[in-house]
Amino acid sequence: MTDAAIAASAPYEELLRSSRAELVLRDGWVLGRYPAVSLTPPIDWSFKDEASRSHNYHLHALDLIDPLLAAHSAGESDRPYLEHALAVAMDWVENHPAPDTPDRSPMAWYDMAVGLRAYRLAYVYDEARRLGVGTDAQRNALRASLEAHRANLVDDEHFAAHSNHGLYQASGQLAMARRLSDIPGMDAAAQQARERLVAAITAQFTPEGIHKEHSPGYHLRVLETLSGAERAGLLDTPELQKVVSDAREAMSWFVKPDGRLINIGDTDESRALPSLLKGLSPEGFKAFPRSGYVVARSPGFYFVQTLAYHSRTHKQADDLSFVWGEHGRDVLIDAGRYGYRGRTQPGSDLWKRGFWYGDPNRVFVESTHAHNTVEIGGESYNRREEQPYGSALIAAELTYDGLVVSVGEVDHGAQGKHRRLLILSPGQWLVLVDRVEPVVPAAKSRKGGLLGLFGGGGGGITYRQWFHFAPEFKVWPLSASSFAAEDPTYETRVRCVSLAPGVVASDVFVGQTEPRMQGWTSPRDGKMEPAPAVAMETSASGTAMFVTLMTLSVEDLKPGGCQVENDGDRLKLSWSADGLAMKLSIDGFLQNSAPHIELG
Repeated sequence: MTDAAIAASAPYEELLRSSRAELVLRDGWVLGRYPAVSLTPPIDWSFKDEASRSHNYHLHALDLIDPLLAAHSAGESDRPYLEHALAVAMDWVENHPAPDTPDRSPMAWYDMAVGLRAYRLAYVYDEARRLGVGTDAQRNALRASLEAHRANLVDDEHFAAHSNHGLYQASGQLAMARRLSDIPGMDAAAQQARERLVAAITAQFTPEGIHKEHSPGYHLRVLETLSGAERAGLLDTPELQKVVSDAREAMSWFVKPDGRLINIGDTDESRALPSLLKGLSPEGFKAFPRSGYVVARSPGFYFVQTLAYHSRTHKQADDLSFVWGEHGRDVLIDAGRYGYRGRTQPGSDLWKRGFWYGDPNRVFVESTHAHNTVEIGGESYNRREEQPYGSALIAAELTYDGLVVSVGEVDHGAQGKHRRLLILSPGQWLVLVDRVEPVVPAAKSRKGGLLGLFGGGGGGITYRQWFHFAPEFKVWPLSASSFAAEDPTYETRVRCVSLAPGVVASDVFVGQTEPRMQGWTSPRDGKMEPAPAVAMETSASGTAMFVTLMTLSVEDLKPGGCQVENDGDRLKLSWSADGLAMKLSIDGFLQNSAPHIELG
């Protein structure tokens, strides 16, 4: 084989980020907190338990040889990296000669694993036959396995058209079929993959470039794959290239000033490579009305609200929740992802309420009381009974005096209808107005004022407006209806008070496990960390309202008046903080447009 022939081989389609090849060979392949896996066969491909489900999937996708293939393609070695990769590939093929091989792991022919493994095996086979690496018997076994992968991938019954899994399947199918076009059936597989890729990408993203699986972490993961597919020349139409460009720009809004992802939904506290975002670092205000997000960013400050339910995929019970950071640090945070452990039994109570995994930590991070939203009657929002609504955002704007304003509403069926108005003055204060109307509201007072809206009488449904602080914060009560929070540097000092009557502050929860989990966050897979949580609480037999003020105050916060008119459509609020008196007038809270707000 001549050098010219070797150079003519197609580059490896590096769809995902790789580790350094020499480190993987020396130390083994490592994923998260799991033990290193040596690349010297025999390799243990078995499925241990549900707790290691994700690890086993990545193992069967052949992630462990990805760094070797990338290094070989880059010209770092003609043979050694390929020889090691071939040994691992053959170990997998010999243990899994066909999809119906008995006693195999359920991840062996899992949809995404097949797609990612297919193009990796294709590269190994193509380079092995080109360079004469391995024996004829090994290359023949590889080709037979690739035929099994082709047959699996072209079968529509195996194609996950409505999730990001389909994107990985189509990308891997196209990369495999394009590389092996000399093999019968691969041209047809390539054409099918192109059509699937277009459908999968357009289905995965909103017209605003937001990934529909409710998590910046999955948005980033898919963007990494799309960027790899773009580099490999798999996205060869202007329409697909625009999707990647829009997704990259949208992603840049969901990165904190320190470069970490905003970990709402199923998102770990990871970083987005600046090179992936092409240097994008927007500042200001951005609403995604069709996607269901509101974002604001500036140096040291961020705010994101999630108002999205596009499908059950990776949807937590976090409707209308938000996260907030000031002075370069997290203030109000989300629960994170934890991981997918312990499948629930169909028909079980958890399953009926929309929890697919029964591990207590996973159940917690998905639950409503793990998010900065309103919990109704001590229950999470039911994601099996509720239908996806797309975007719950009614209106969002940045006012002329710099206020971030959003209005959203979600109908939770039997649990009632929740409308939230959020007004944020970055670096100063936050006003949160929540109105929950039950399915059969009790009779309103004749004036429609405080008596008809605010509870506290000890009867009816219990409502909790939750706030979850970053782990380093200390939180303590100030009075029956107020609390304080401070970070260790004392740079971020928060004072919170209910401006509405009949509302009290709960105990502060940090690392509680009984009678239920409360006061936790999951920064990354498999890890839980105590983090203080506190709620404003009320009870009502009819419509209930919270009007909560949170200030970044150094001195005492003194609540003033809370006047509510027209069933909550108009509010007049007042308070003083750090010696400065404030008045806030809100008109049109219940309308299908942004309310009129006057600040005095």
